[in-house]
Amino acid sequence: MKGKWIGLIVAFVIVLGGCSNEKKEEVQEDPSVVTMVEKYSQPDTKMLAASITPQVLTVTDENGVEKNYDVTDEDFFVSIAPYEIETHPCTYHSLTGCQGEQVNQSFQVKVTDESGEMVVDREMNTGHNGFLDLWLPRGGTYTVDITAEDGKSTIDELSTFEDDPTCITSMQLS
Repeated sequence: MKGKWIGLIVAFVIVLGGCSNEKKEEVQEDPSVVTMVEKYSQPDTKMLAASITPQVLTVTDENGVEKNYDVTDEDFFVSIAPYEIETHPCTYHSLTGCQGEQVNQSFQVKVTDESGEMVVDREMNTGHNGFLDLWLPRGGTYTVDITAEDGKSTIDELSTFEDDPTCITSMQLS
């Protein structure tokens, strides 16, 4: 008889819990950092601000709420704005604010590591912000060779260590 009462009480509690009008919070995993960086680099983003250092992606939404995402488990993000005439100083890339000169332009991008191994060899487009976004292995030094469709080019060295910039605006096309 005692077991029957306990069973009825448990069933009653379950039924009451199921009838609750209380909203249940749906748990969602954050999208990957790489996906977020791609999203916030687009012109239609609703984020107030998004920037990236070698350690953290910082996103501020339209309500001023700031969230930080660790990027140290990912390859190193670097954004390069090749230019001919105008550039700006930049250390850490603002995904929602930095503007390069070469908007919606195609470039052949080649990146080699210290041993001469090709890490990147592909055509890339700068998009609306004039930047080329790359994810390179951390802790290395690379030679970056960028060639425009008109044949103008620039070559520079960059590295992907803990304190290196994520925004490169010093590569002038000639």
